[in-house]
Amino acid sequence: MSASTKPASNRSKSSSSFSAKSKEEDYDAEDLENGNTRLMAAIEEEDADLAIELLDTEPAESLFLDAINYYNMNALQLACKYGLADVAMRLIDAGVDVNYLGGRGFRAIDFAIQTREDARKIVADADSQIKLAAEDEQWSLVCEWQADKIKHQSIVREMDRLIPELEKHAPDASAIIGEDKLREQFNKQIARYVRNGQSSRVQWNPTNGNTMASLIFLHIMRTYKESQCYVTDNSEFGIYTVLDFERDRFYLHDKYRIEDNKNDKSNKRFMKNLADQVAQCIQRGVKQVILPVVLGETTADYRHANMLIFRTQEWTVEHYEPHGHMNSIQIDTEKEGIAKNKKMHSLLERVYSQFVDELNKRLKRTAAHKKRGDIQLRMSSDVCPSHFGFQAAQNHDEEFEGIGLCAMWSLFVAEMSAAYPTLTLRQVQGAIYHKMSEYDMKMAGDFLLNLMKGYATQVLESTRLYCSFFDLEPAEWSFSALNRMKDASYRISWLVWFESNTSVEPGFVEHRIHLFKQFDPDVDEEEAHYAEKYLRLKRRLACLEDSHKMDIVLDVLPPAPEKKKRPKKTMKKTGSVGSKGGRKTRRWCK
Repeated sequence: MSASTKPASNRSKSSSSFSAKSKEEDYDAEDLENGNTRLMAAIEEEDADLAIELLDTEPAESLFLDAINYYNMNALQLACKYGLADVAMRLIDAGVDVNYLGGRGFRAIDFAIQTREDARKIVADADSQIKLAAEDEQWSLVCEWQADKIKHQSIVREMDRLIPELEKHAPDASAIIGEDKLREQFNKQIARYVRNGQSSRVQWNPTNGNTMASLIFLHIMRTYKESQCYVTDNSEFGIYTVLDFERDRFYLHDKYRIEDNKNDKSNKRFMKNLADQVAQCIQRGVKQVILPVVLGETTADYRHANMLIFRTQEWTVEHYEPHGHMNSIQIDTEKEGIAKNKKMHSLLERVYSQFVDELNKRLKRTAAHKKRGDIQLRMSSDVCPSHFGFQAAQNHDEEFEGIGLCAMWSLFVAEMSAAYPTLTLRQVQGAIYHKMSEYDMKMAGDFLLNLMKGYATQVLESTRLYCSFFDLEPAEWSFSALNRMKDASYRISWLVWFESNTSVEPGFVEHRIHLFKQFDPDVDEEEAHYAEKYLRLKRRLACLEDSHKMDIVLDVLPPAPEKKKRPKKTMKKTGSVGSKGGRKTRRWCK
């Protein structure tokens, strides 16, 4: 795990009418609302005759059958949503992607099943409504309900005919995760998070997102310390990238206030530093390297977390975006929002491409590079199976999420990637979407929200062992308690500093204390103070590790037991360097 940066001293929905466009590519069509093609517009008007006429008379190229509207839905999904089975059958025969994840992460079959269930409910309620209307002699309402009942009975029959056809094309879970045992383990872990999240009262709600995100880092670093590196810069949370859309430039380290030529040099030095850190991790043989990213904008108060993950097995740097295919810096159902999101995605691709180029330069002469070639970059548009990512699709709970869950989603996906190193990010996300599809579509947002609540609960429990560093009792340990602390961010910066450096150099903290005692100016009294606190914590953690042999990924540490009477201090004879008979020293856990 790469050393993090030493903390600084504390002293010192609307629609637009214009040429319809796919999110992936431009295409020429009539000026329609919501990014629809003529075929999509006919389906939304529930005009099956017009839709079939277009399919029968127009060449496929002019209908743009694979086009996606502003709501990330293709024509087949719209046909399933509006109960047009004949149109859907024609589109399946025409080769439209049956398994495209549209809307908020659903396939055409999910829309068809939901349409059938909604129609069944209307049919079931119709008789009672007709009876009530007849008792009140509301004969027009009686006629409306009877017509509605007949219509939805027809939709149920049509969906019963369509769904088996869609099921023929639906991917099995094994198509996402091939190994049965691995798939079962993955699904059990996701189900456990969701179950725990339903009953959890944990309040994430960070006033300082960096502090809470750093807490998850501590959890991940401690859990995967043998297989993973954590790379950062001088900012509190990862790589700070500021985007200038007006000038089509990017700035690193919040340096957009300096001249362009100086900024270019600064960016280059920054990239080299990151590449050096990652290269060192790779040469040590780690399986995964985490590079957290914080995005900002020069003209707006905008902060959003992303993640870059280097994976040894795939020999790739994968970009994770909680919003999905691309960053939703603005609402993406508007022309301006889509354009800005695309520009942001393009700028980020330039940033990450430069970093990967620098990394390949650093590895050029290594045996791994000679054997495997250049490391490849995979952007979020390649690794996310749905246009809408988890954060965009989740329901919201202001008391829980506070300023947002982008950092938590990024770190959660990084942890799942570390826990299942044989799976790509696309497989990890695809498996979660597949699990989500087992629920009713209307429950999907709650499924994702409860997933995060359950994950936050695990992080809170697994980091409870750090409570003494914050002068808290185990029973007092909570996100709320950290939010109330004025210096929580500062303390956690020291904790990350010591933990990350100790993972590379086990005697790092002891060495820093020794330097302080030797009056080395590089170590001040403040660092020595927190180093001593960390050593006491380290001794306690060593005791816990001896008495609790467990896998923190699946079974988190329980709350620390109530204080009991301290056992008598025992004397243990140990050898010392340069001594013959050894010396007596006290050895106990504090």
